[in-house]
Amino acid sequence: MFAKELMYQLPTGDNETEDPKRKLIVFSDSREDAAQIANGIERNHFTDLIREILVKELHSNLMFRYKIVNAFDNGYITTQQELKEQSQAVFDEIEYLVENANYAGTNANRLREKEIAFSKLSEIRSLTLNVRSLVHITNTLDLAPLIKHFISLGINPGGNDISLQTKLFNGNFVPCMNLLILKIFNGRTGQVRNILTN
Repeated sequence: MFAKELMYQLPTGDNETEDPKRKLIVFSDSREDAAQIANGIERNHFTDLIREILVKELHSNLMFRYKIVNAFDNGYITTQQELKEQSQAVFDEIEYLVENANYAGTNANRLREKEIAFSKLSEIRSLTLNVRSLVHITNTLDLAPLIKHFISLGINPGGNDISLQTKLFNGNFVPCMNLLILKIFNGRTGQVRNILTN
């Protein structure tokens, strides 16, 4: 606990008077205590990162979608164009939901799509989000948003547990980060996806 609080008190190195190379050194009488302290700091850091990335993603993901739905609901054409320029993919997704929700025909398949679209739009309007969508790896070449954030920081999204650092792949133990990077940059699926979801 004490080491964690000291970590928070270290200067960030944002201004010229602070030395960005300062680090925390913790001394202990036993190797076991030192290992537990180091592991605890690493685990707490990972937990703090999860919180920070989750809040950032929830805010940007949810609020942006809410703004788009609000622009459609109120007929703000100019705002729609501005939001479309910010993210074509997200805008198209919401536009598709709005079109499906406004379907007036009798086709049974389209009526099911209308029901699903209405439900999703209601979630966005009420500013609720299924957290699974932020962490779940879908059957596309894109990774979930939280996973992408961790990879951009160079951190294993599985955490710092030793069992999550390597996986058996083609008869060799490969660092999990290499598998994630392989998936993103090479678009490989199949075995890589199975390893990532285990």
